Amino acid sequence: MTPELLLALALTTLDASQTEWLSKHPVGHCEDNFLMGKHPSQVKVAGYFAASTGVLLAGNAFLKPEQARILNYVWVGVEAGAVSRNLALGVRFSF
Repeated sequence: MTPELLLALALTTLDASQTEWLSKHPVGHCEDNFLMGKHPSQVKVAGYFAASTGVLLAGNAFLKPEQARILNYVWVGVEAGAVSRNLALGVRFSF
């Protein structure tokens, strides 16, 4: 695994943890990802992040190395933005 893929996976894990926390603490918080809805269940959160992680891993398995690197860097940017925005809003981690 490349360092950028590991970073993308780590940030996805942090985002998943924050989103799970959100699902347990819906008062005063809501999810911004329209695919999950404003107040997703824990099952929906788990399913979404399992699927998105699968997409990331499949992209790395089937894309050319340079394309996979671009995918990983874009993924890191999106996840880093989500995690930092969540932290600024007071969203915690569930672990």
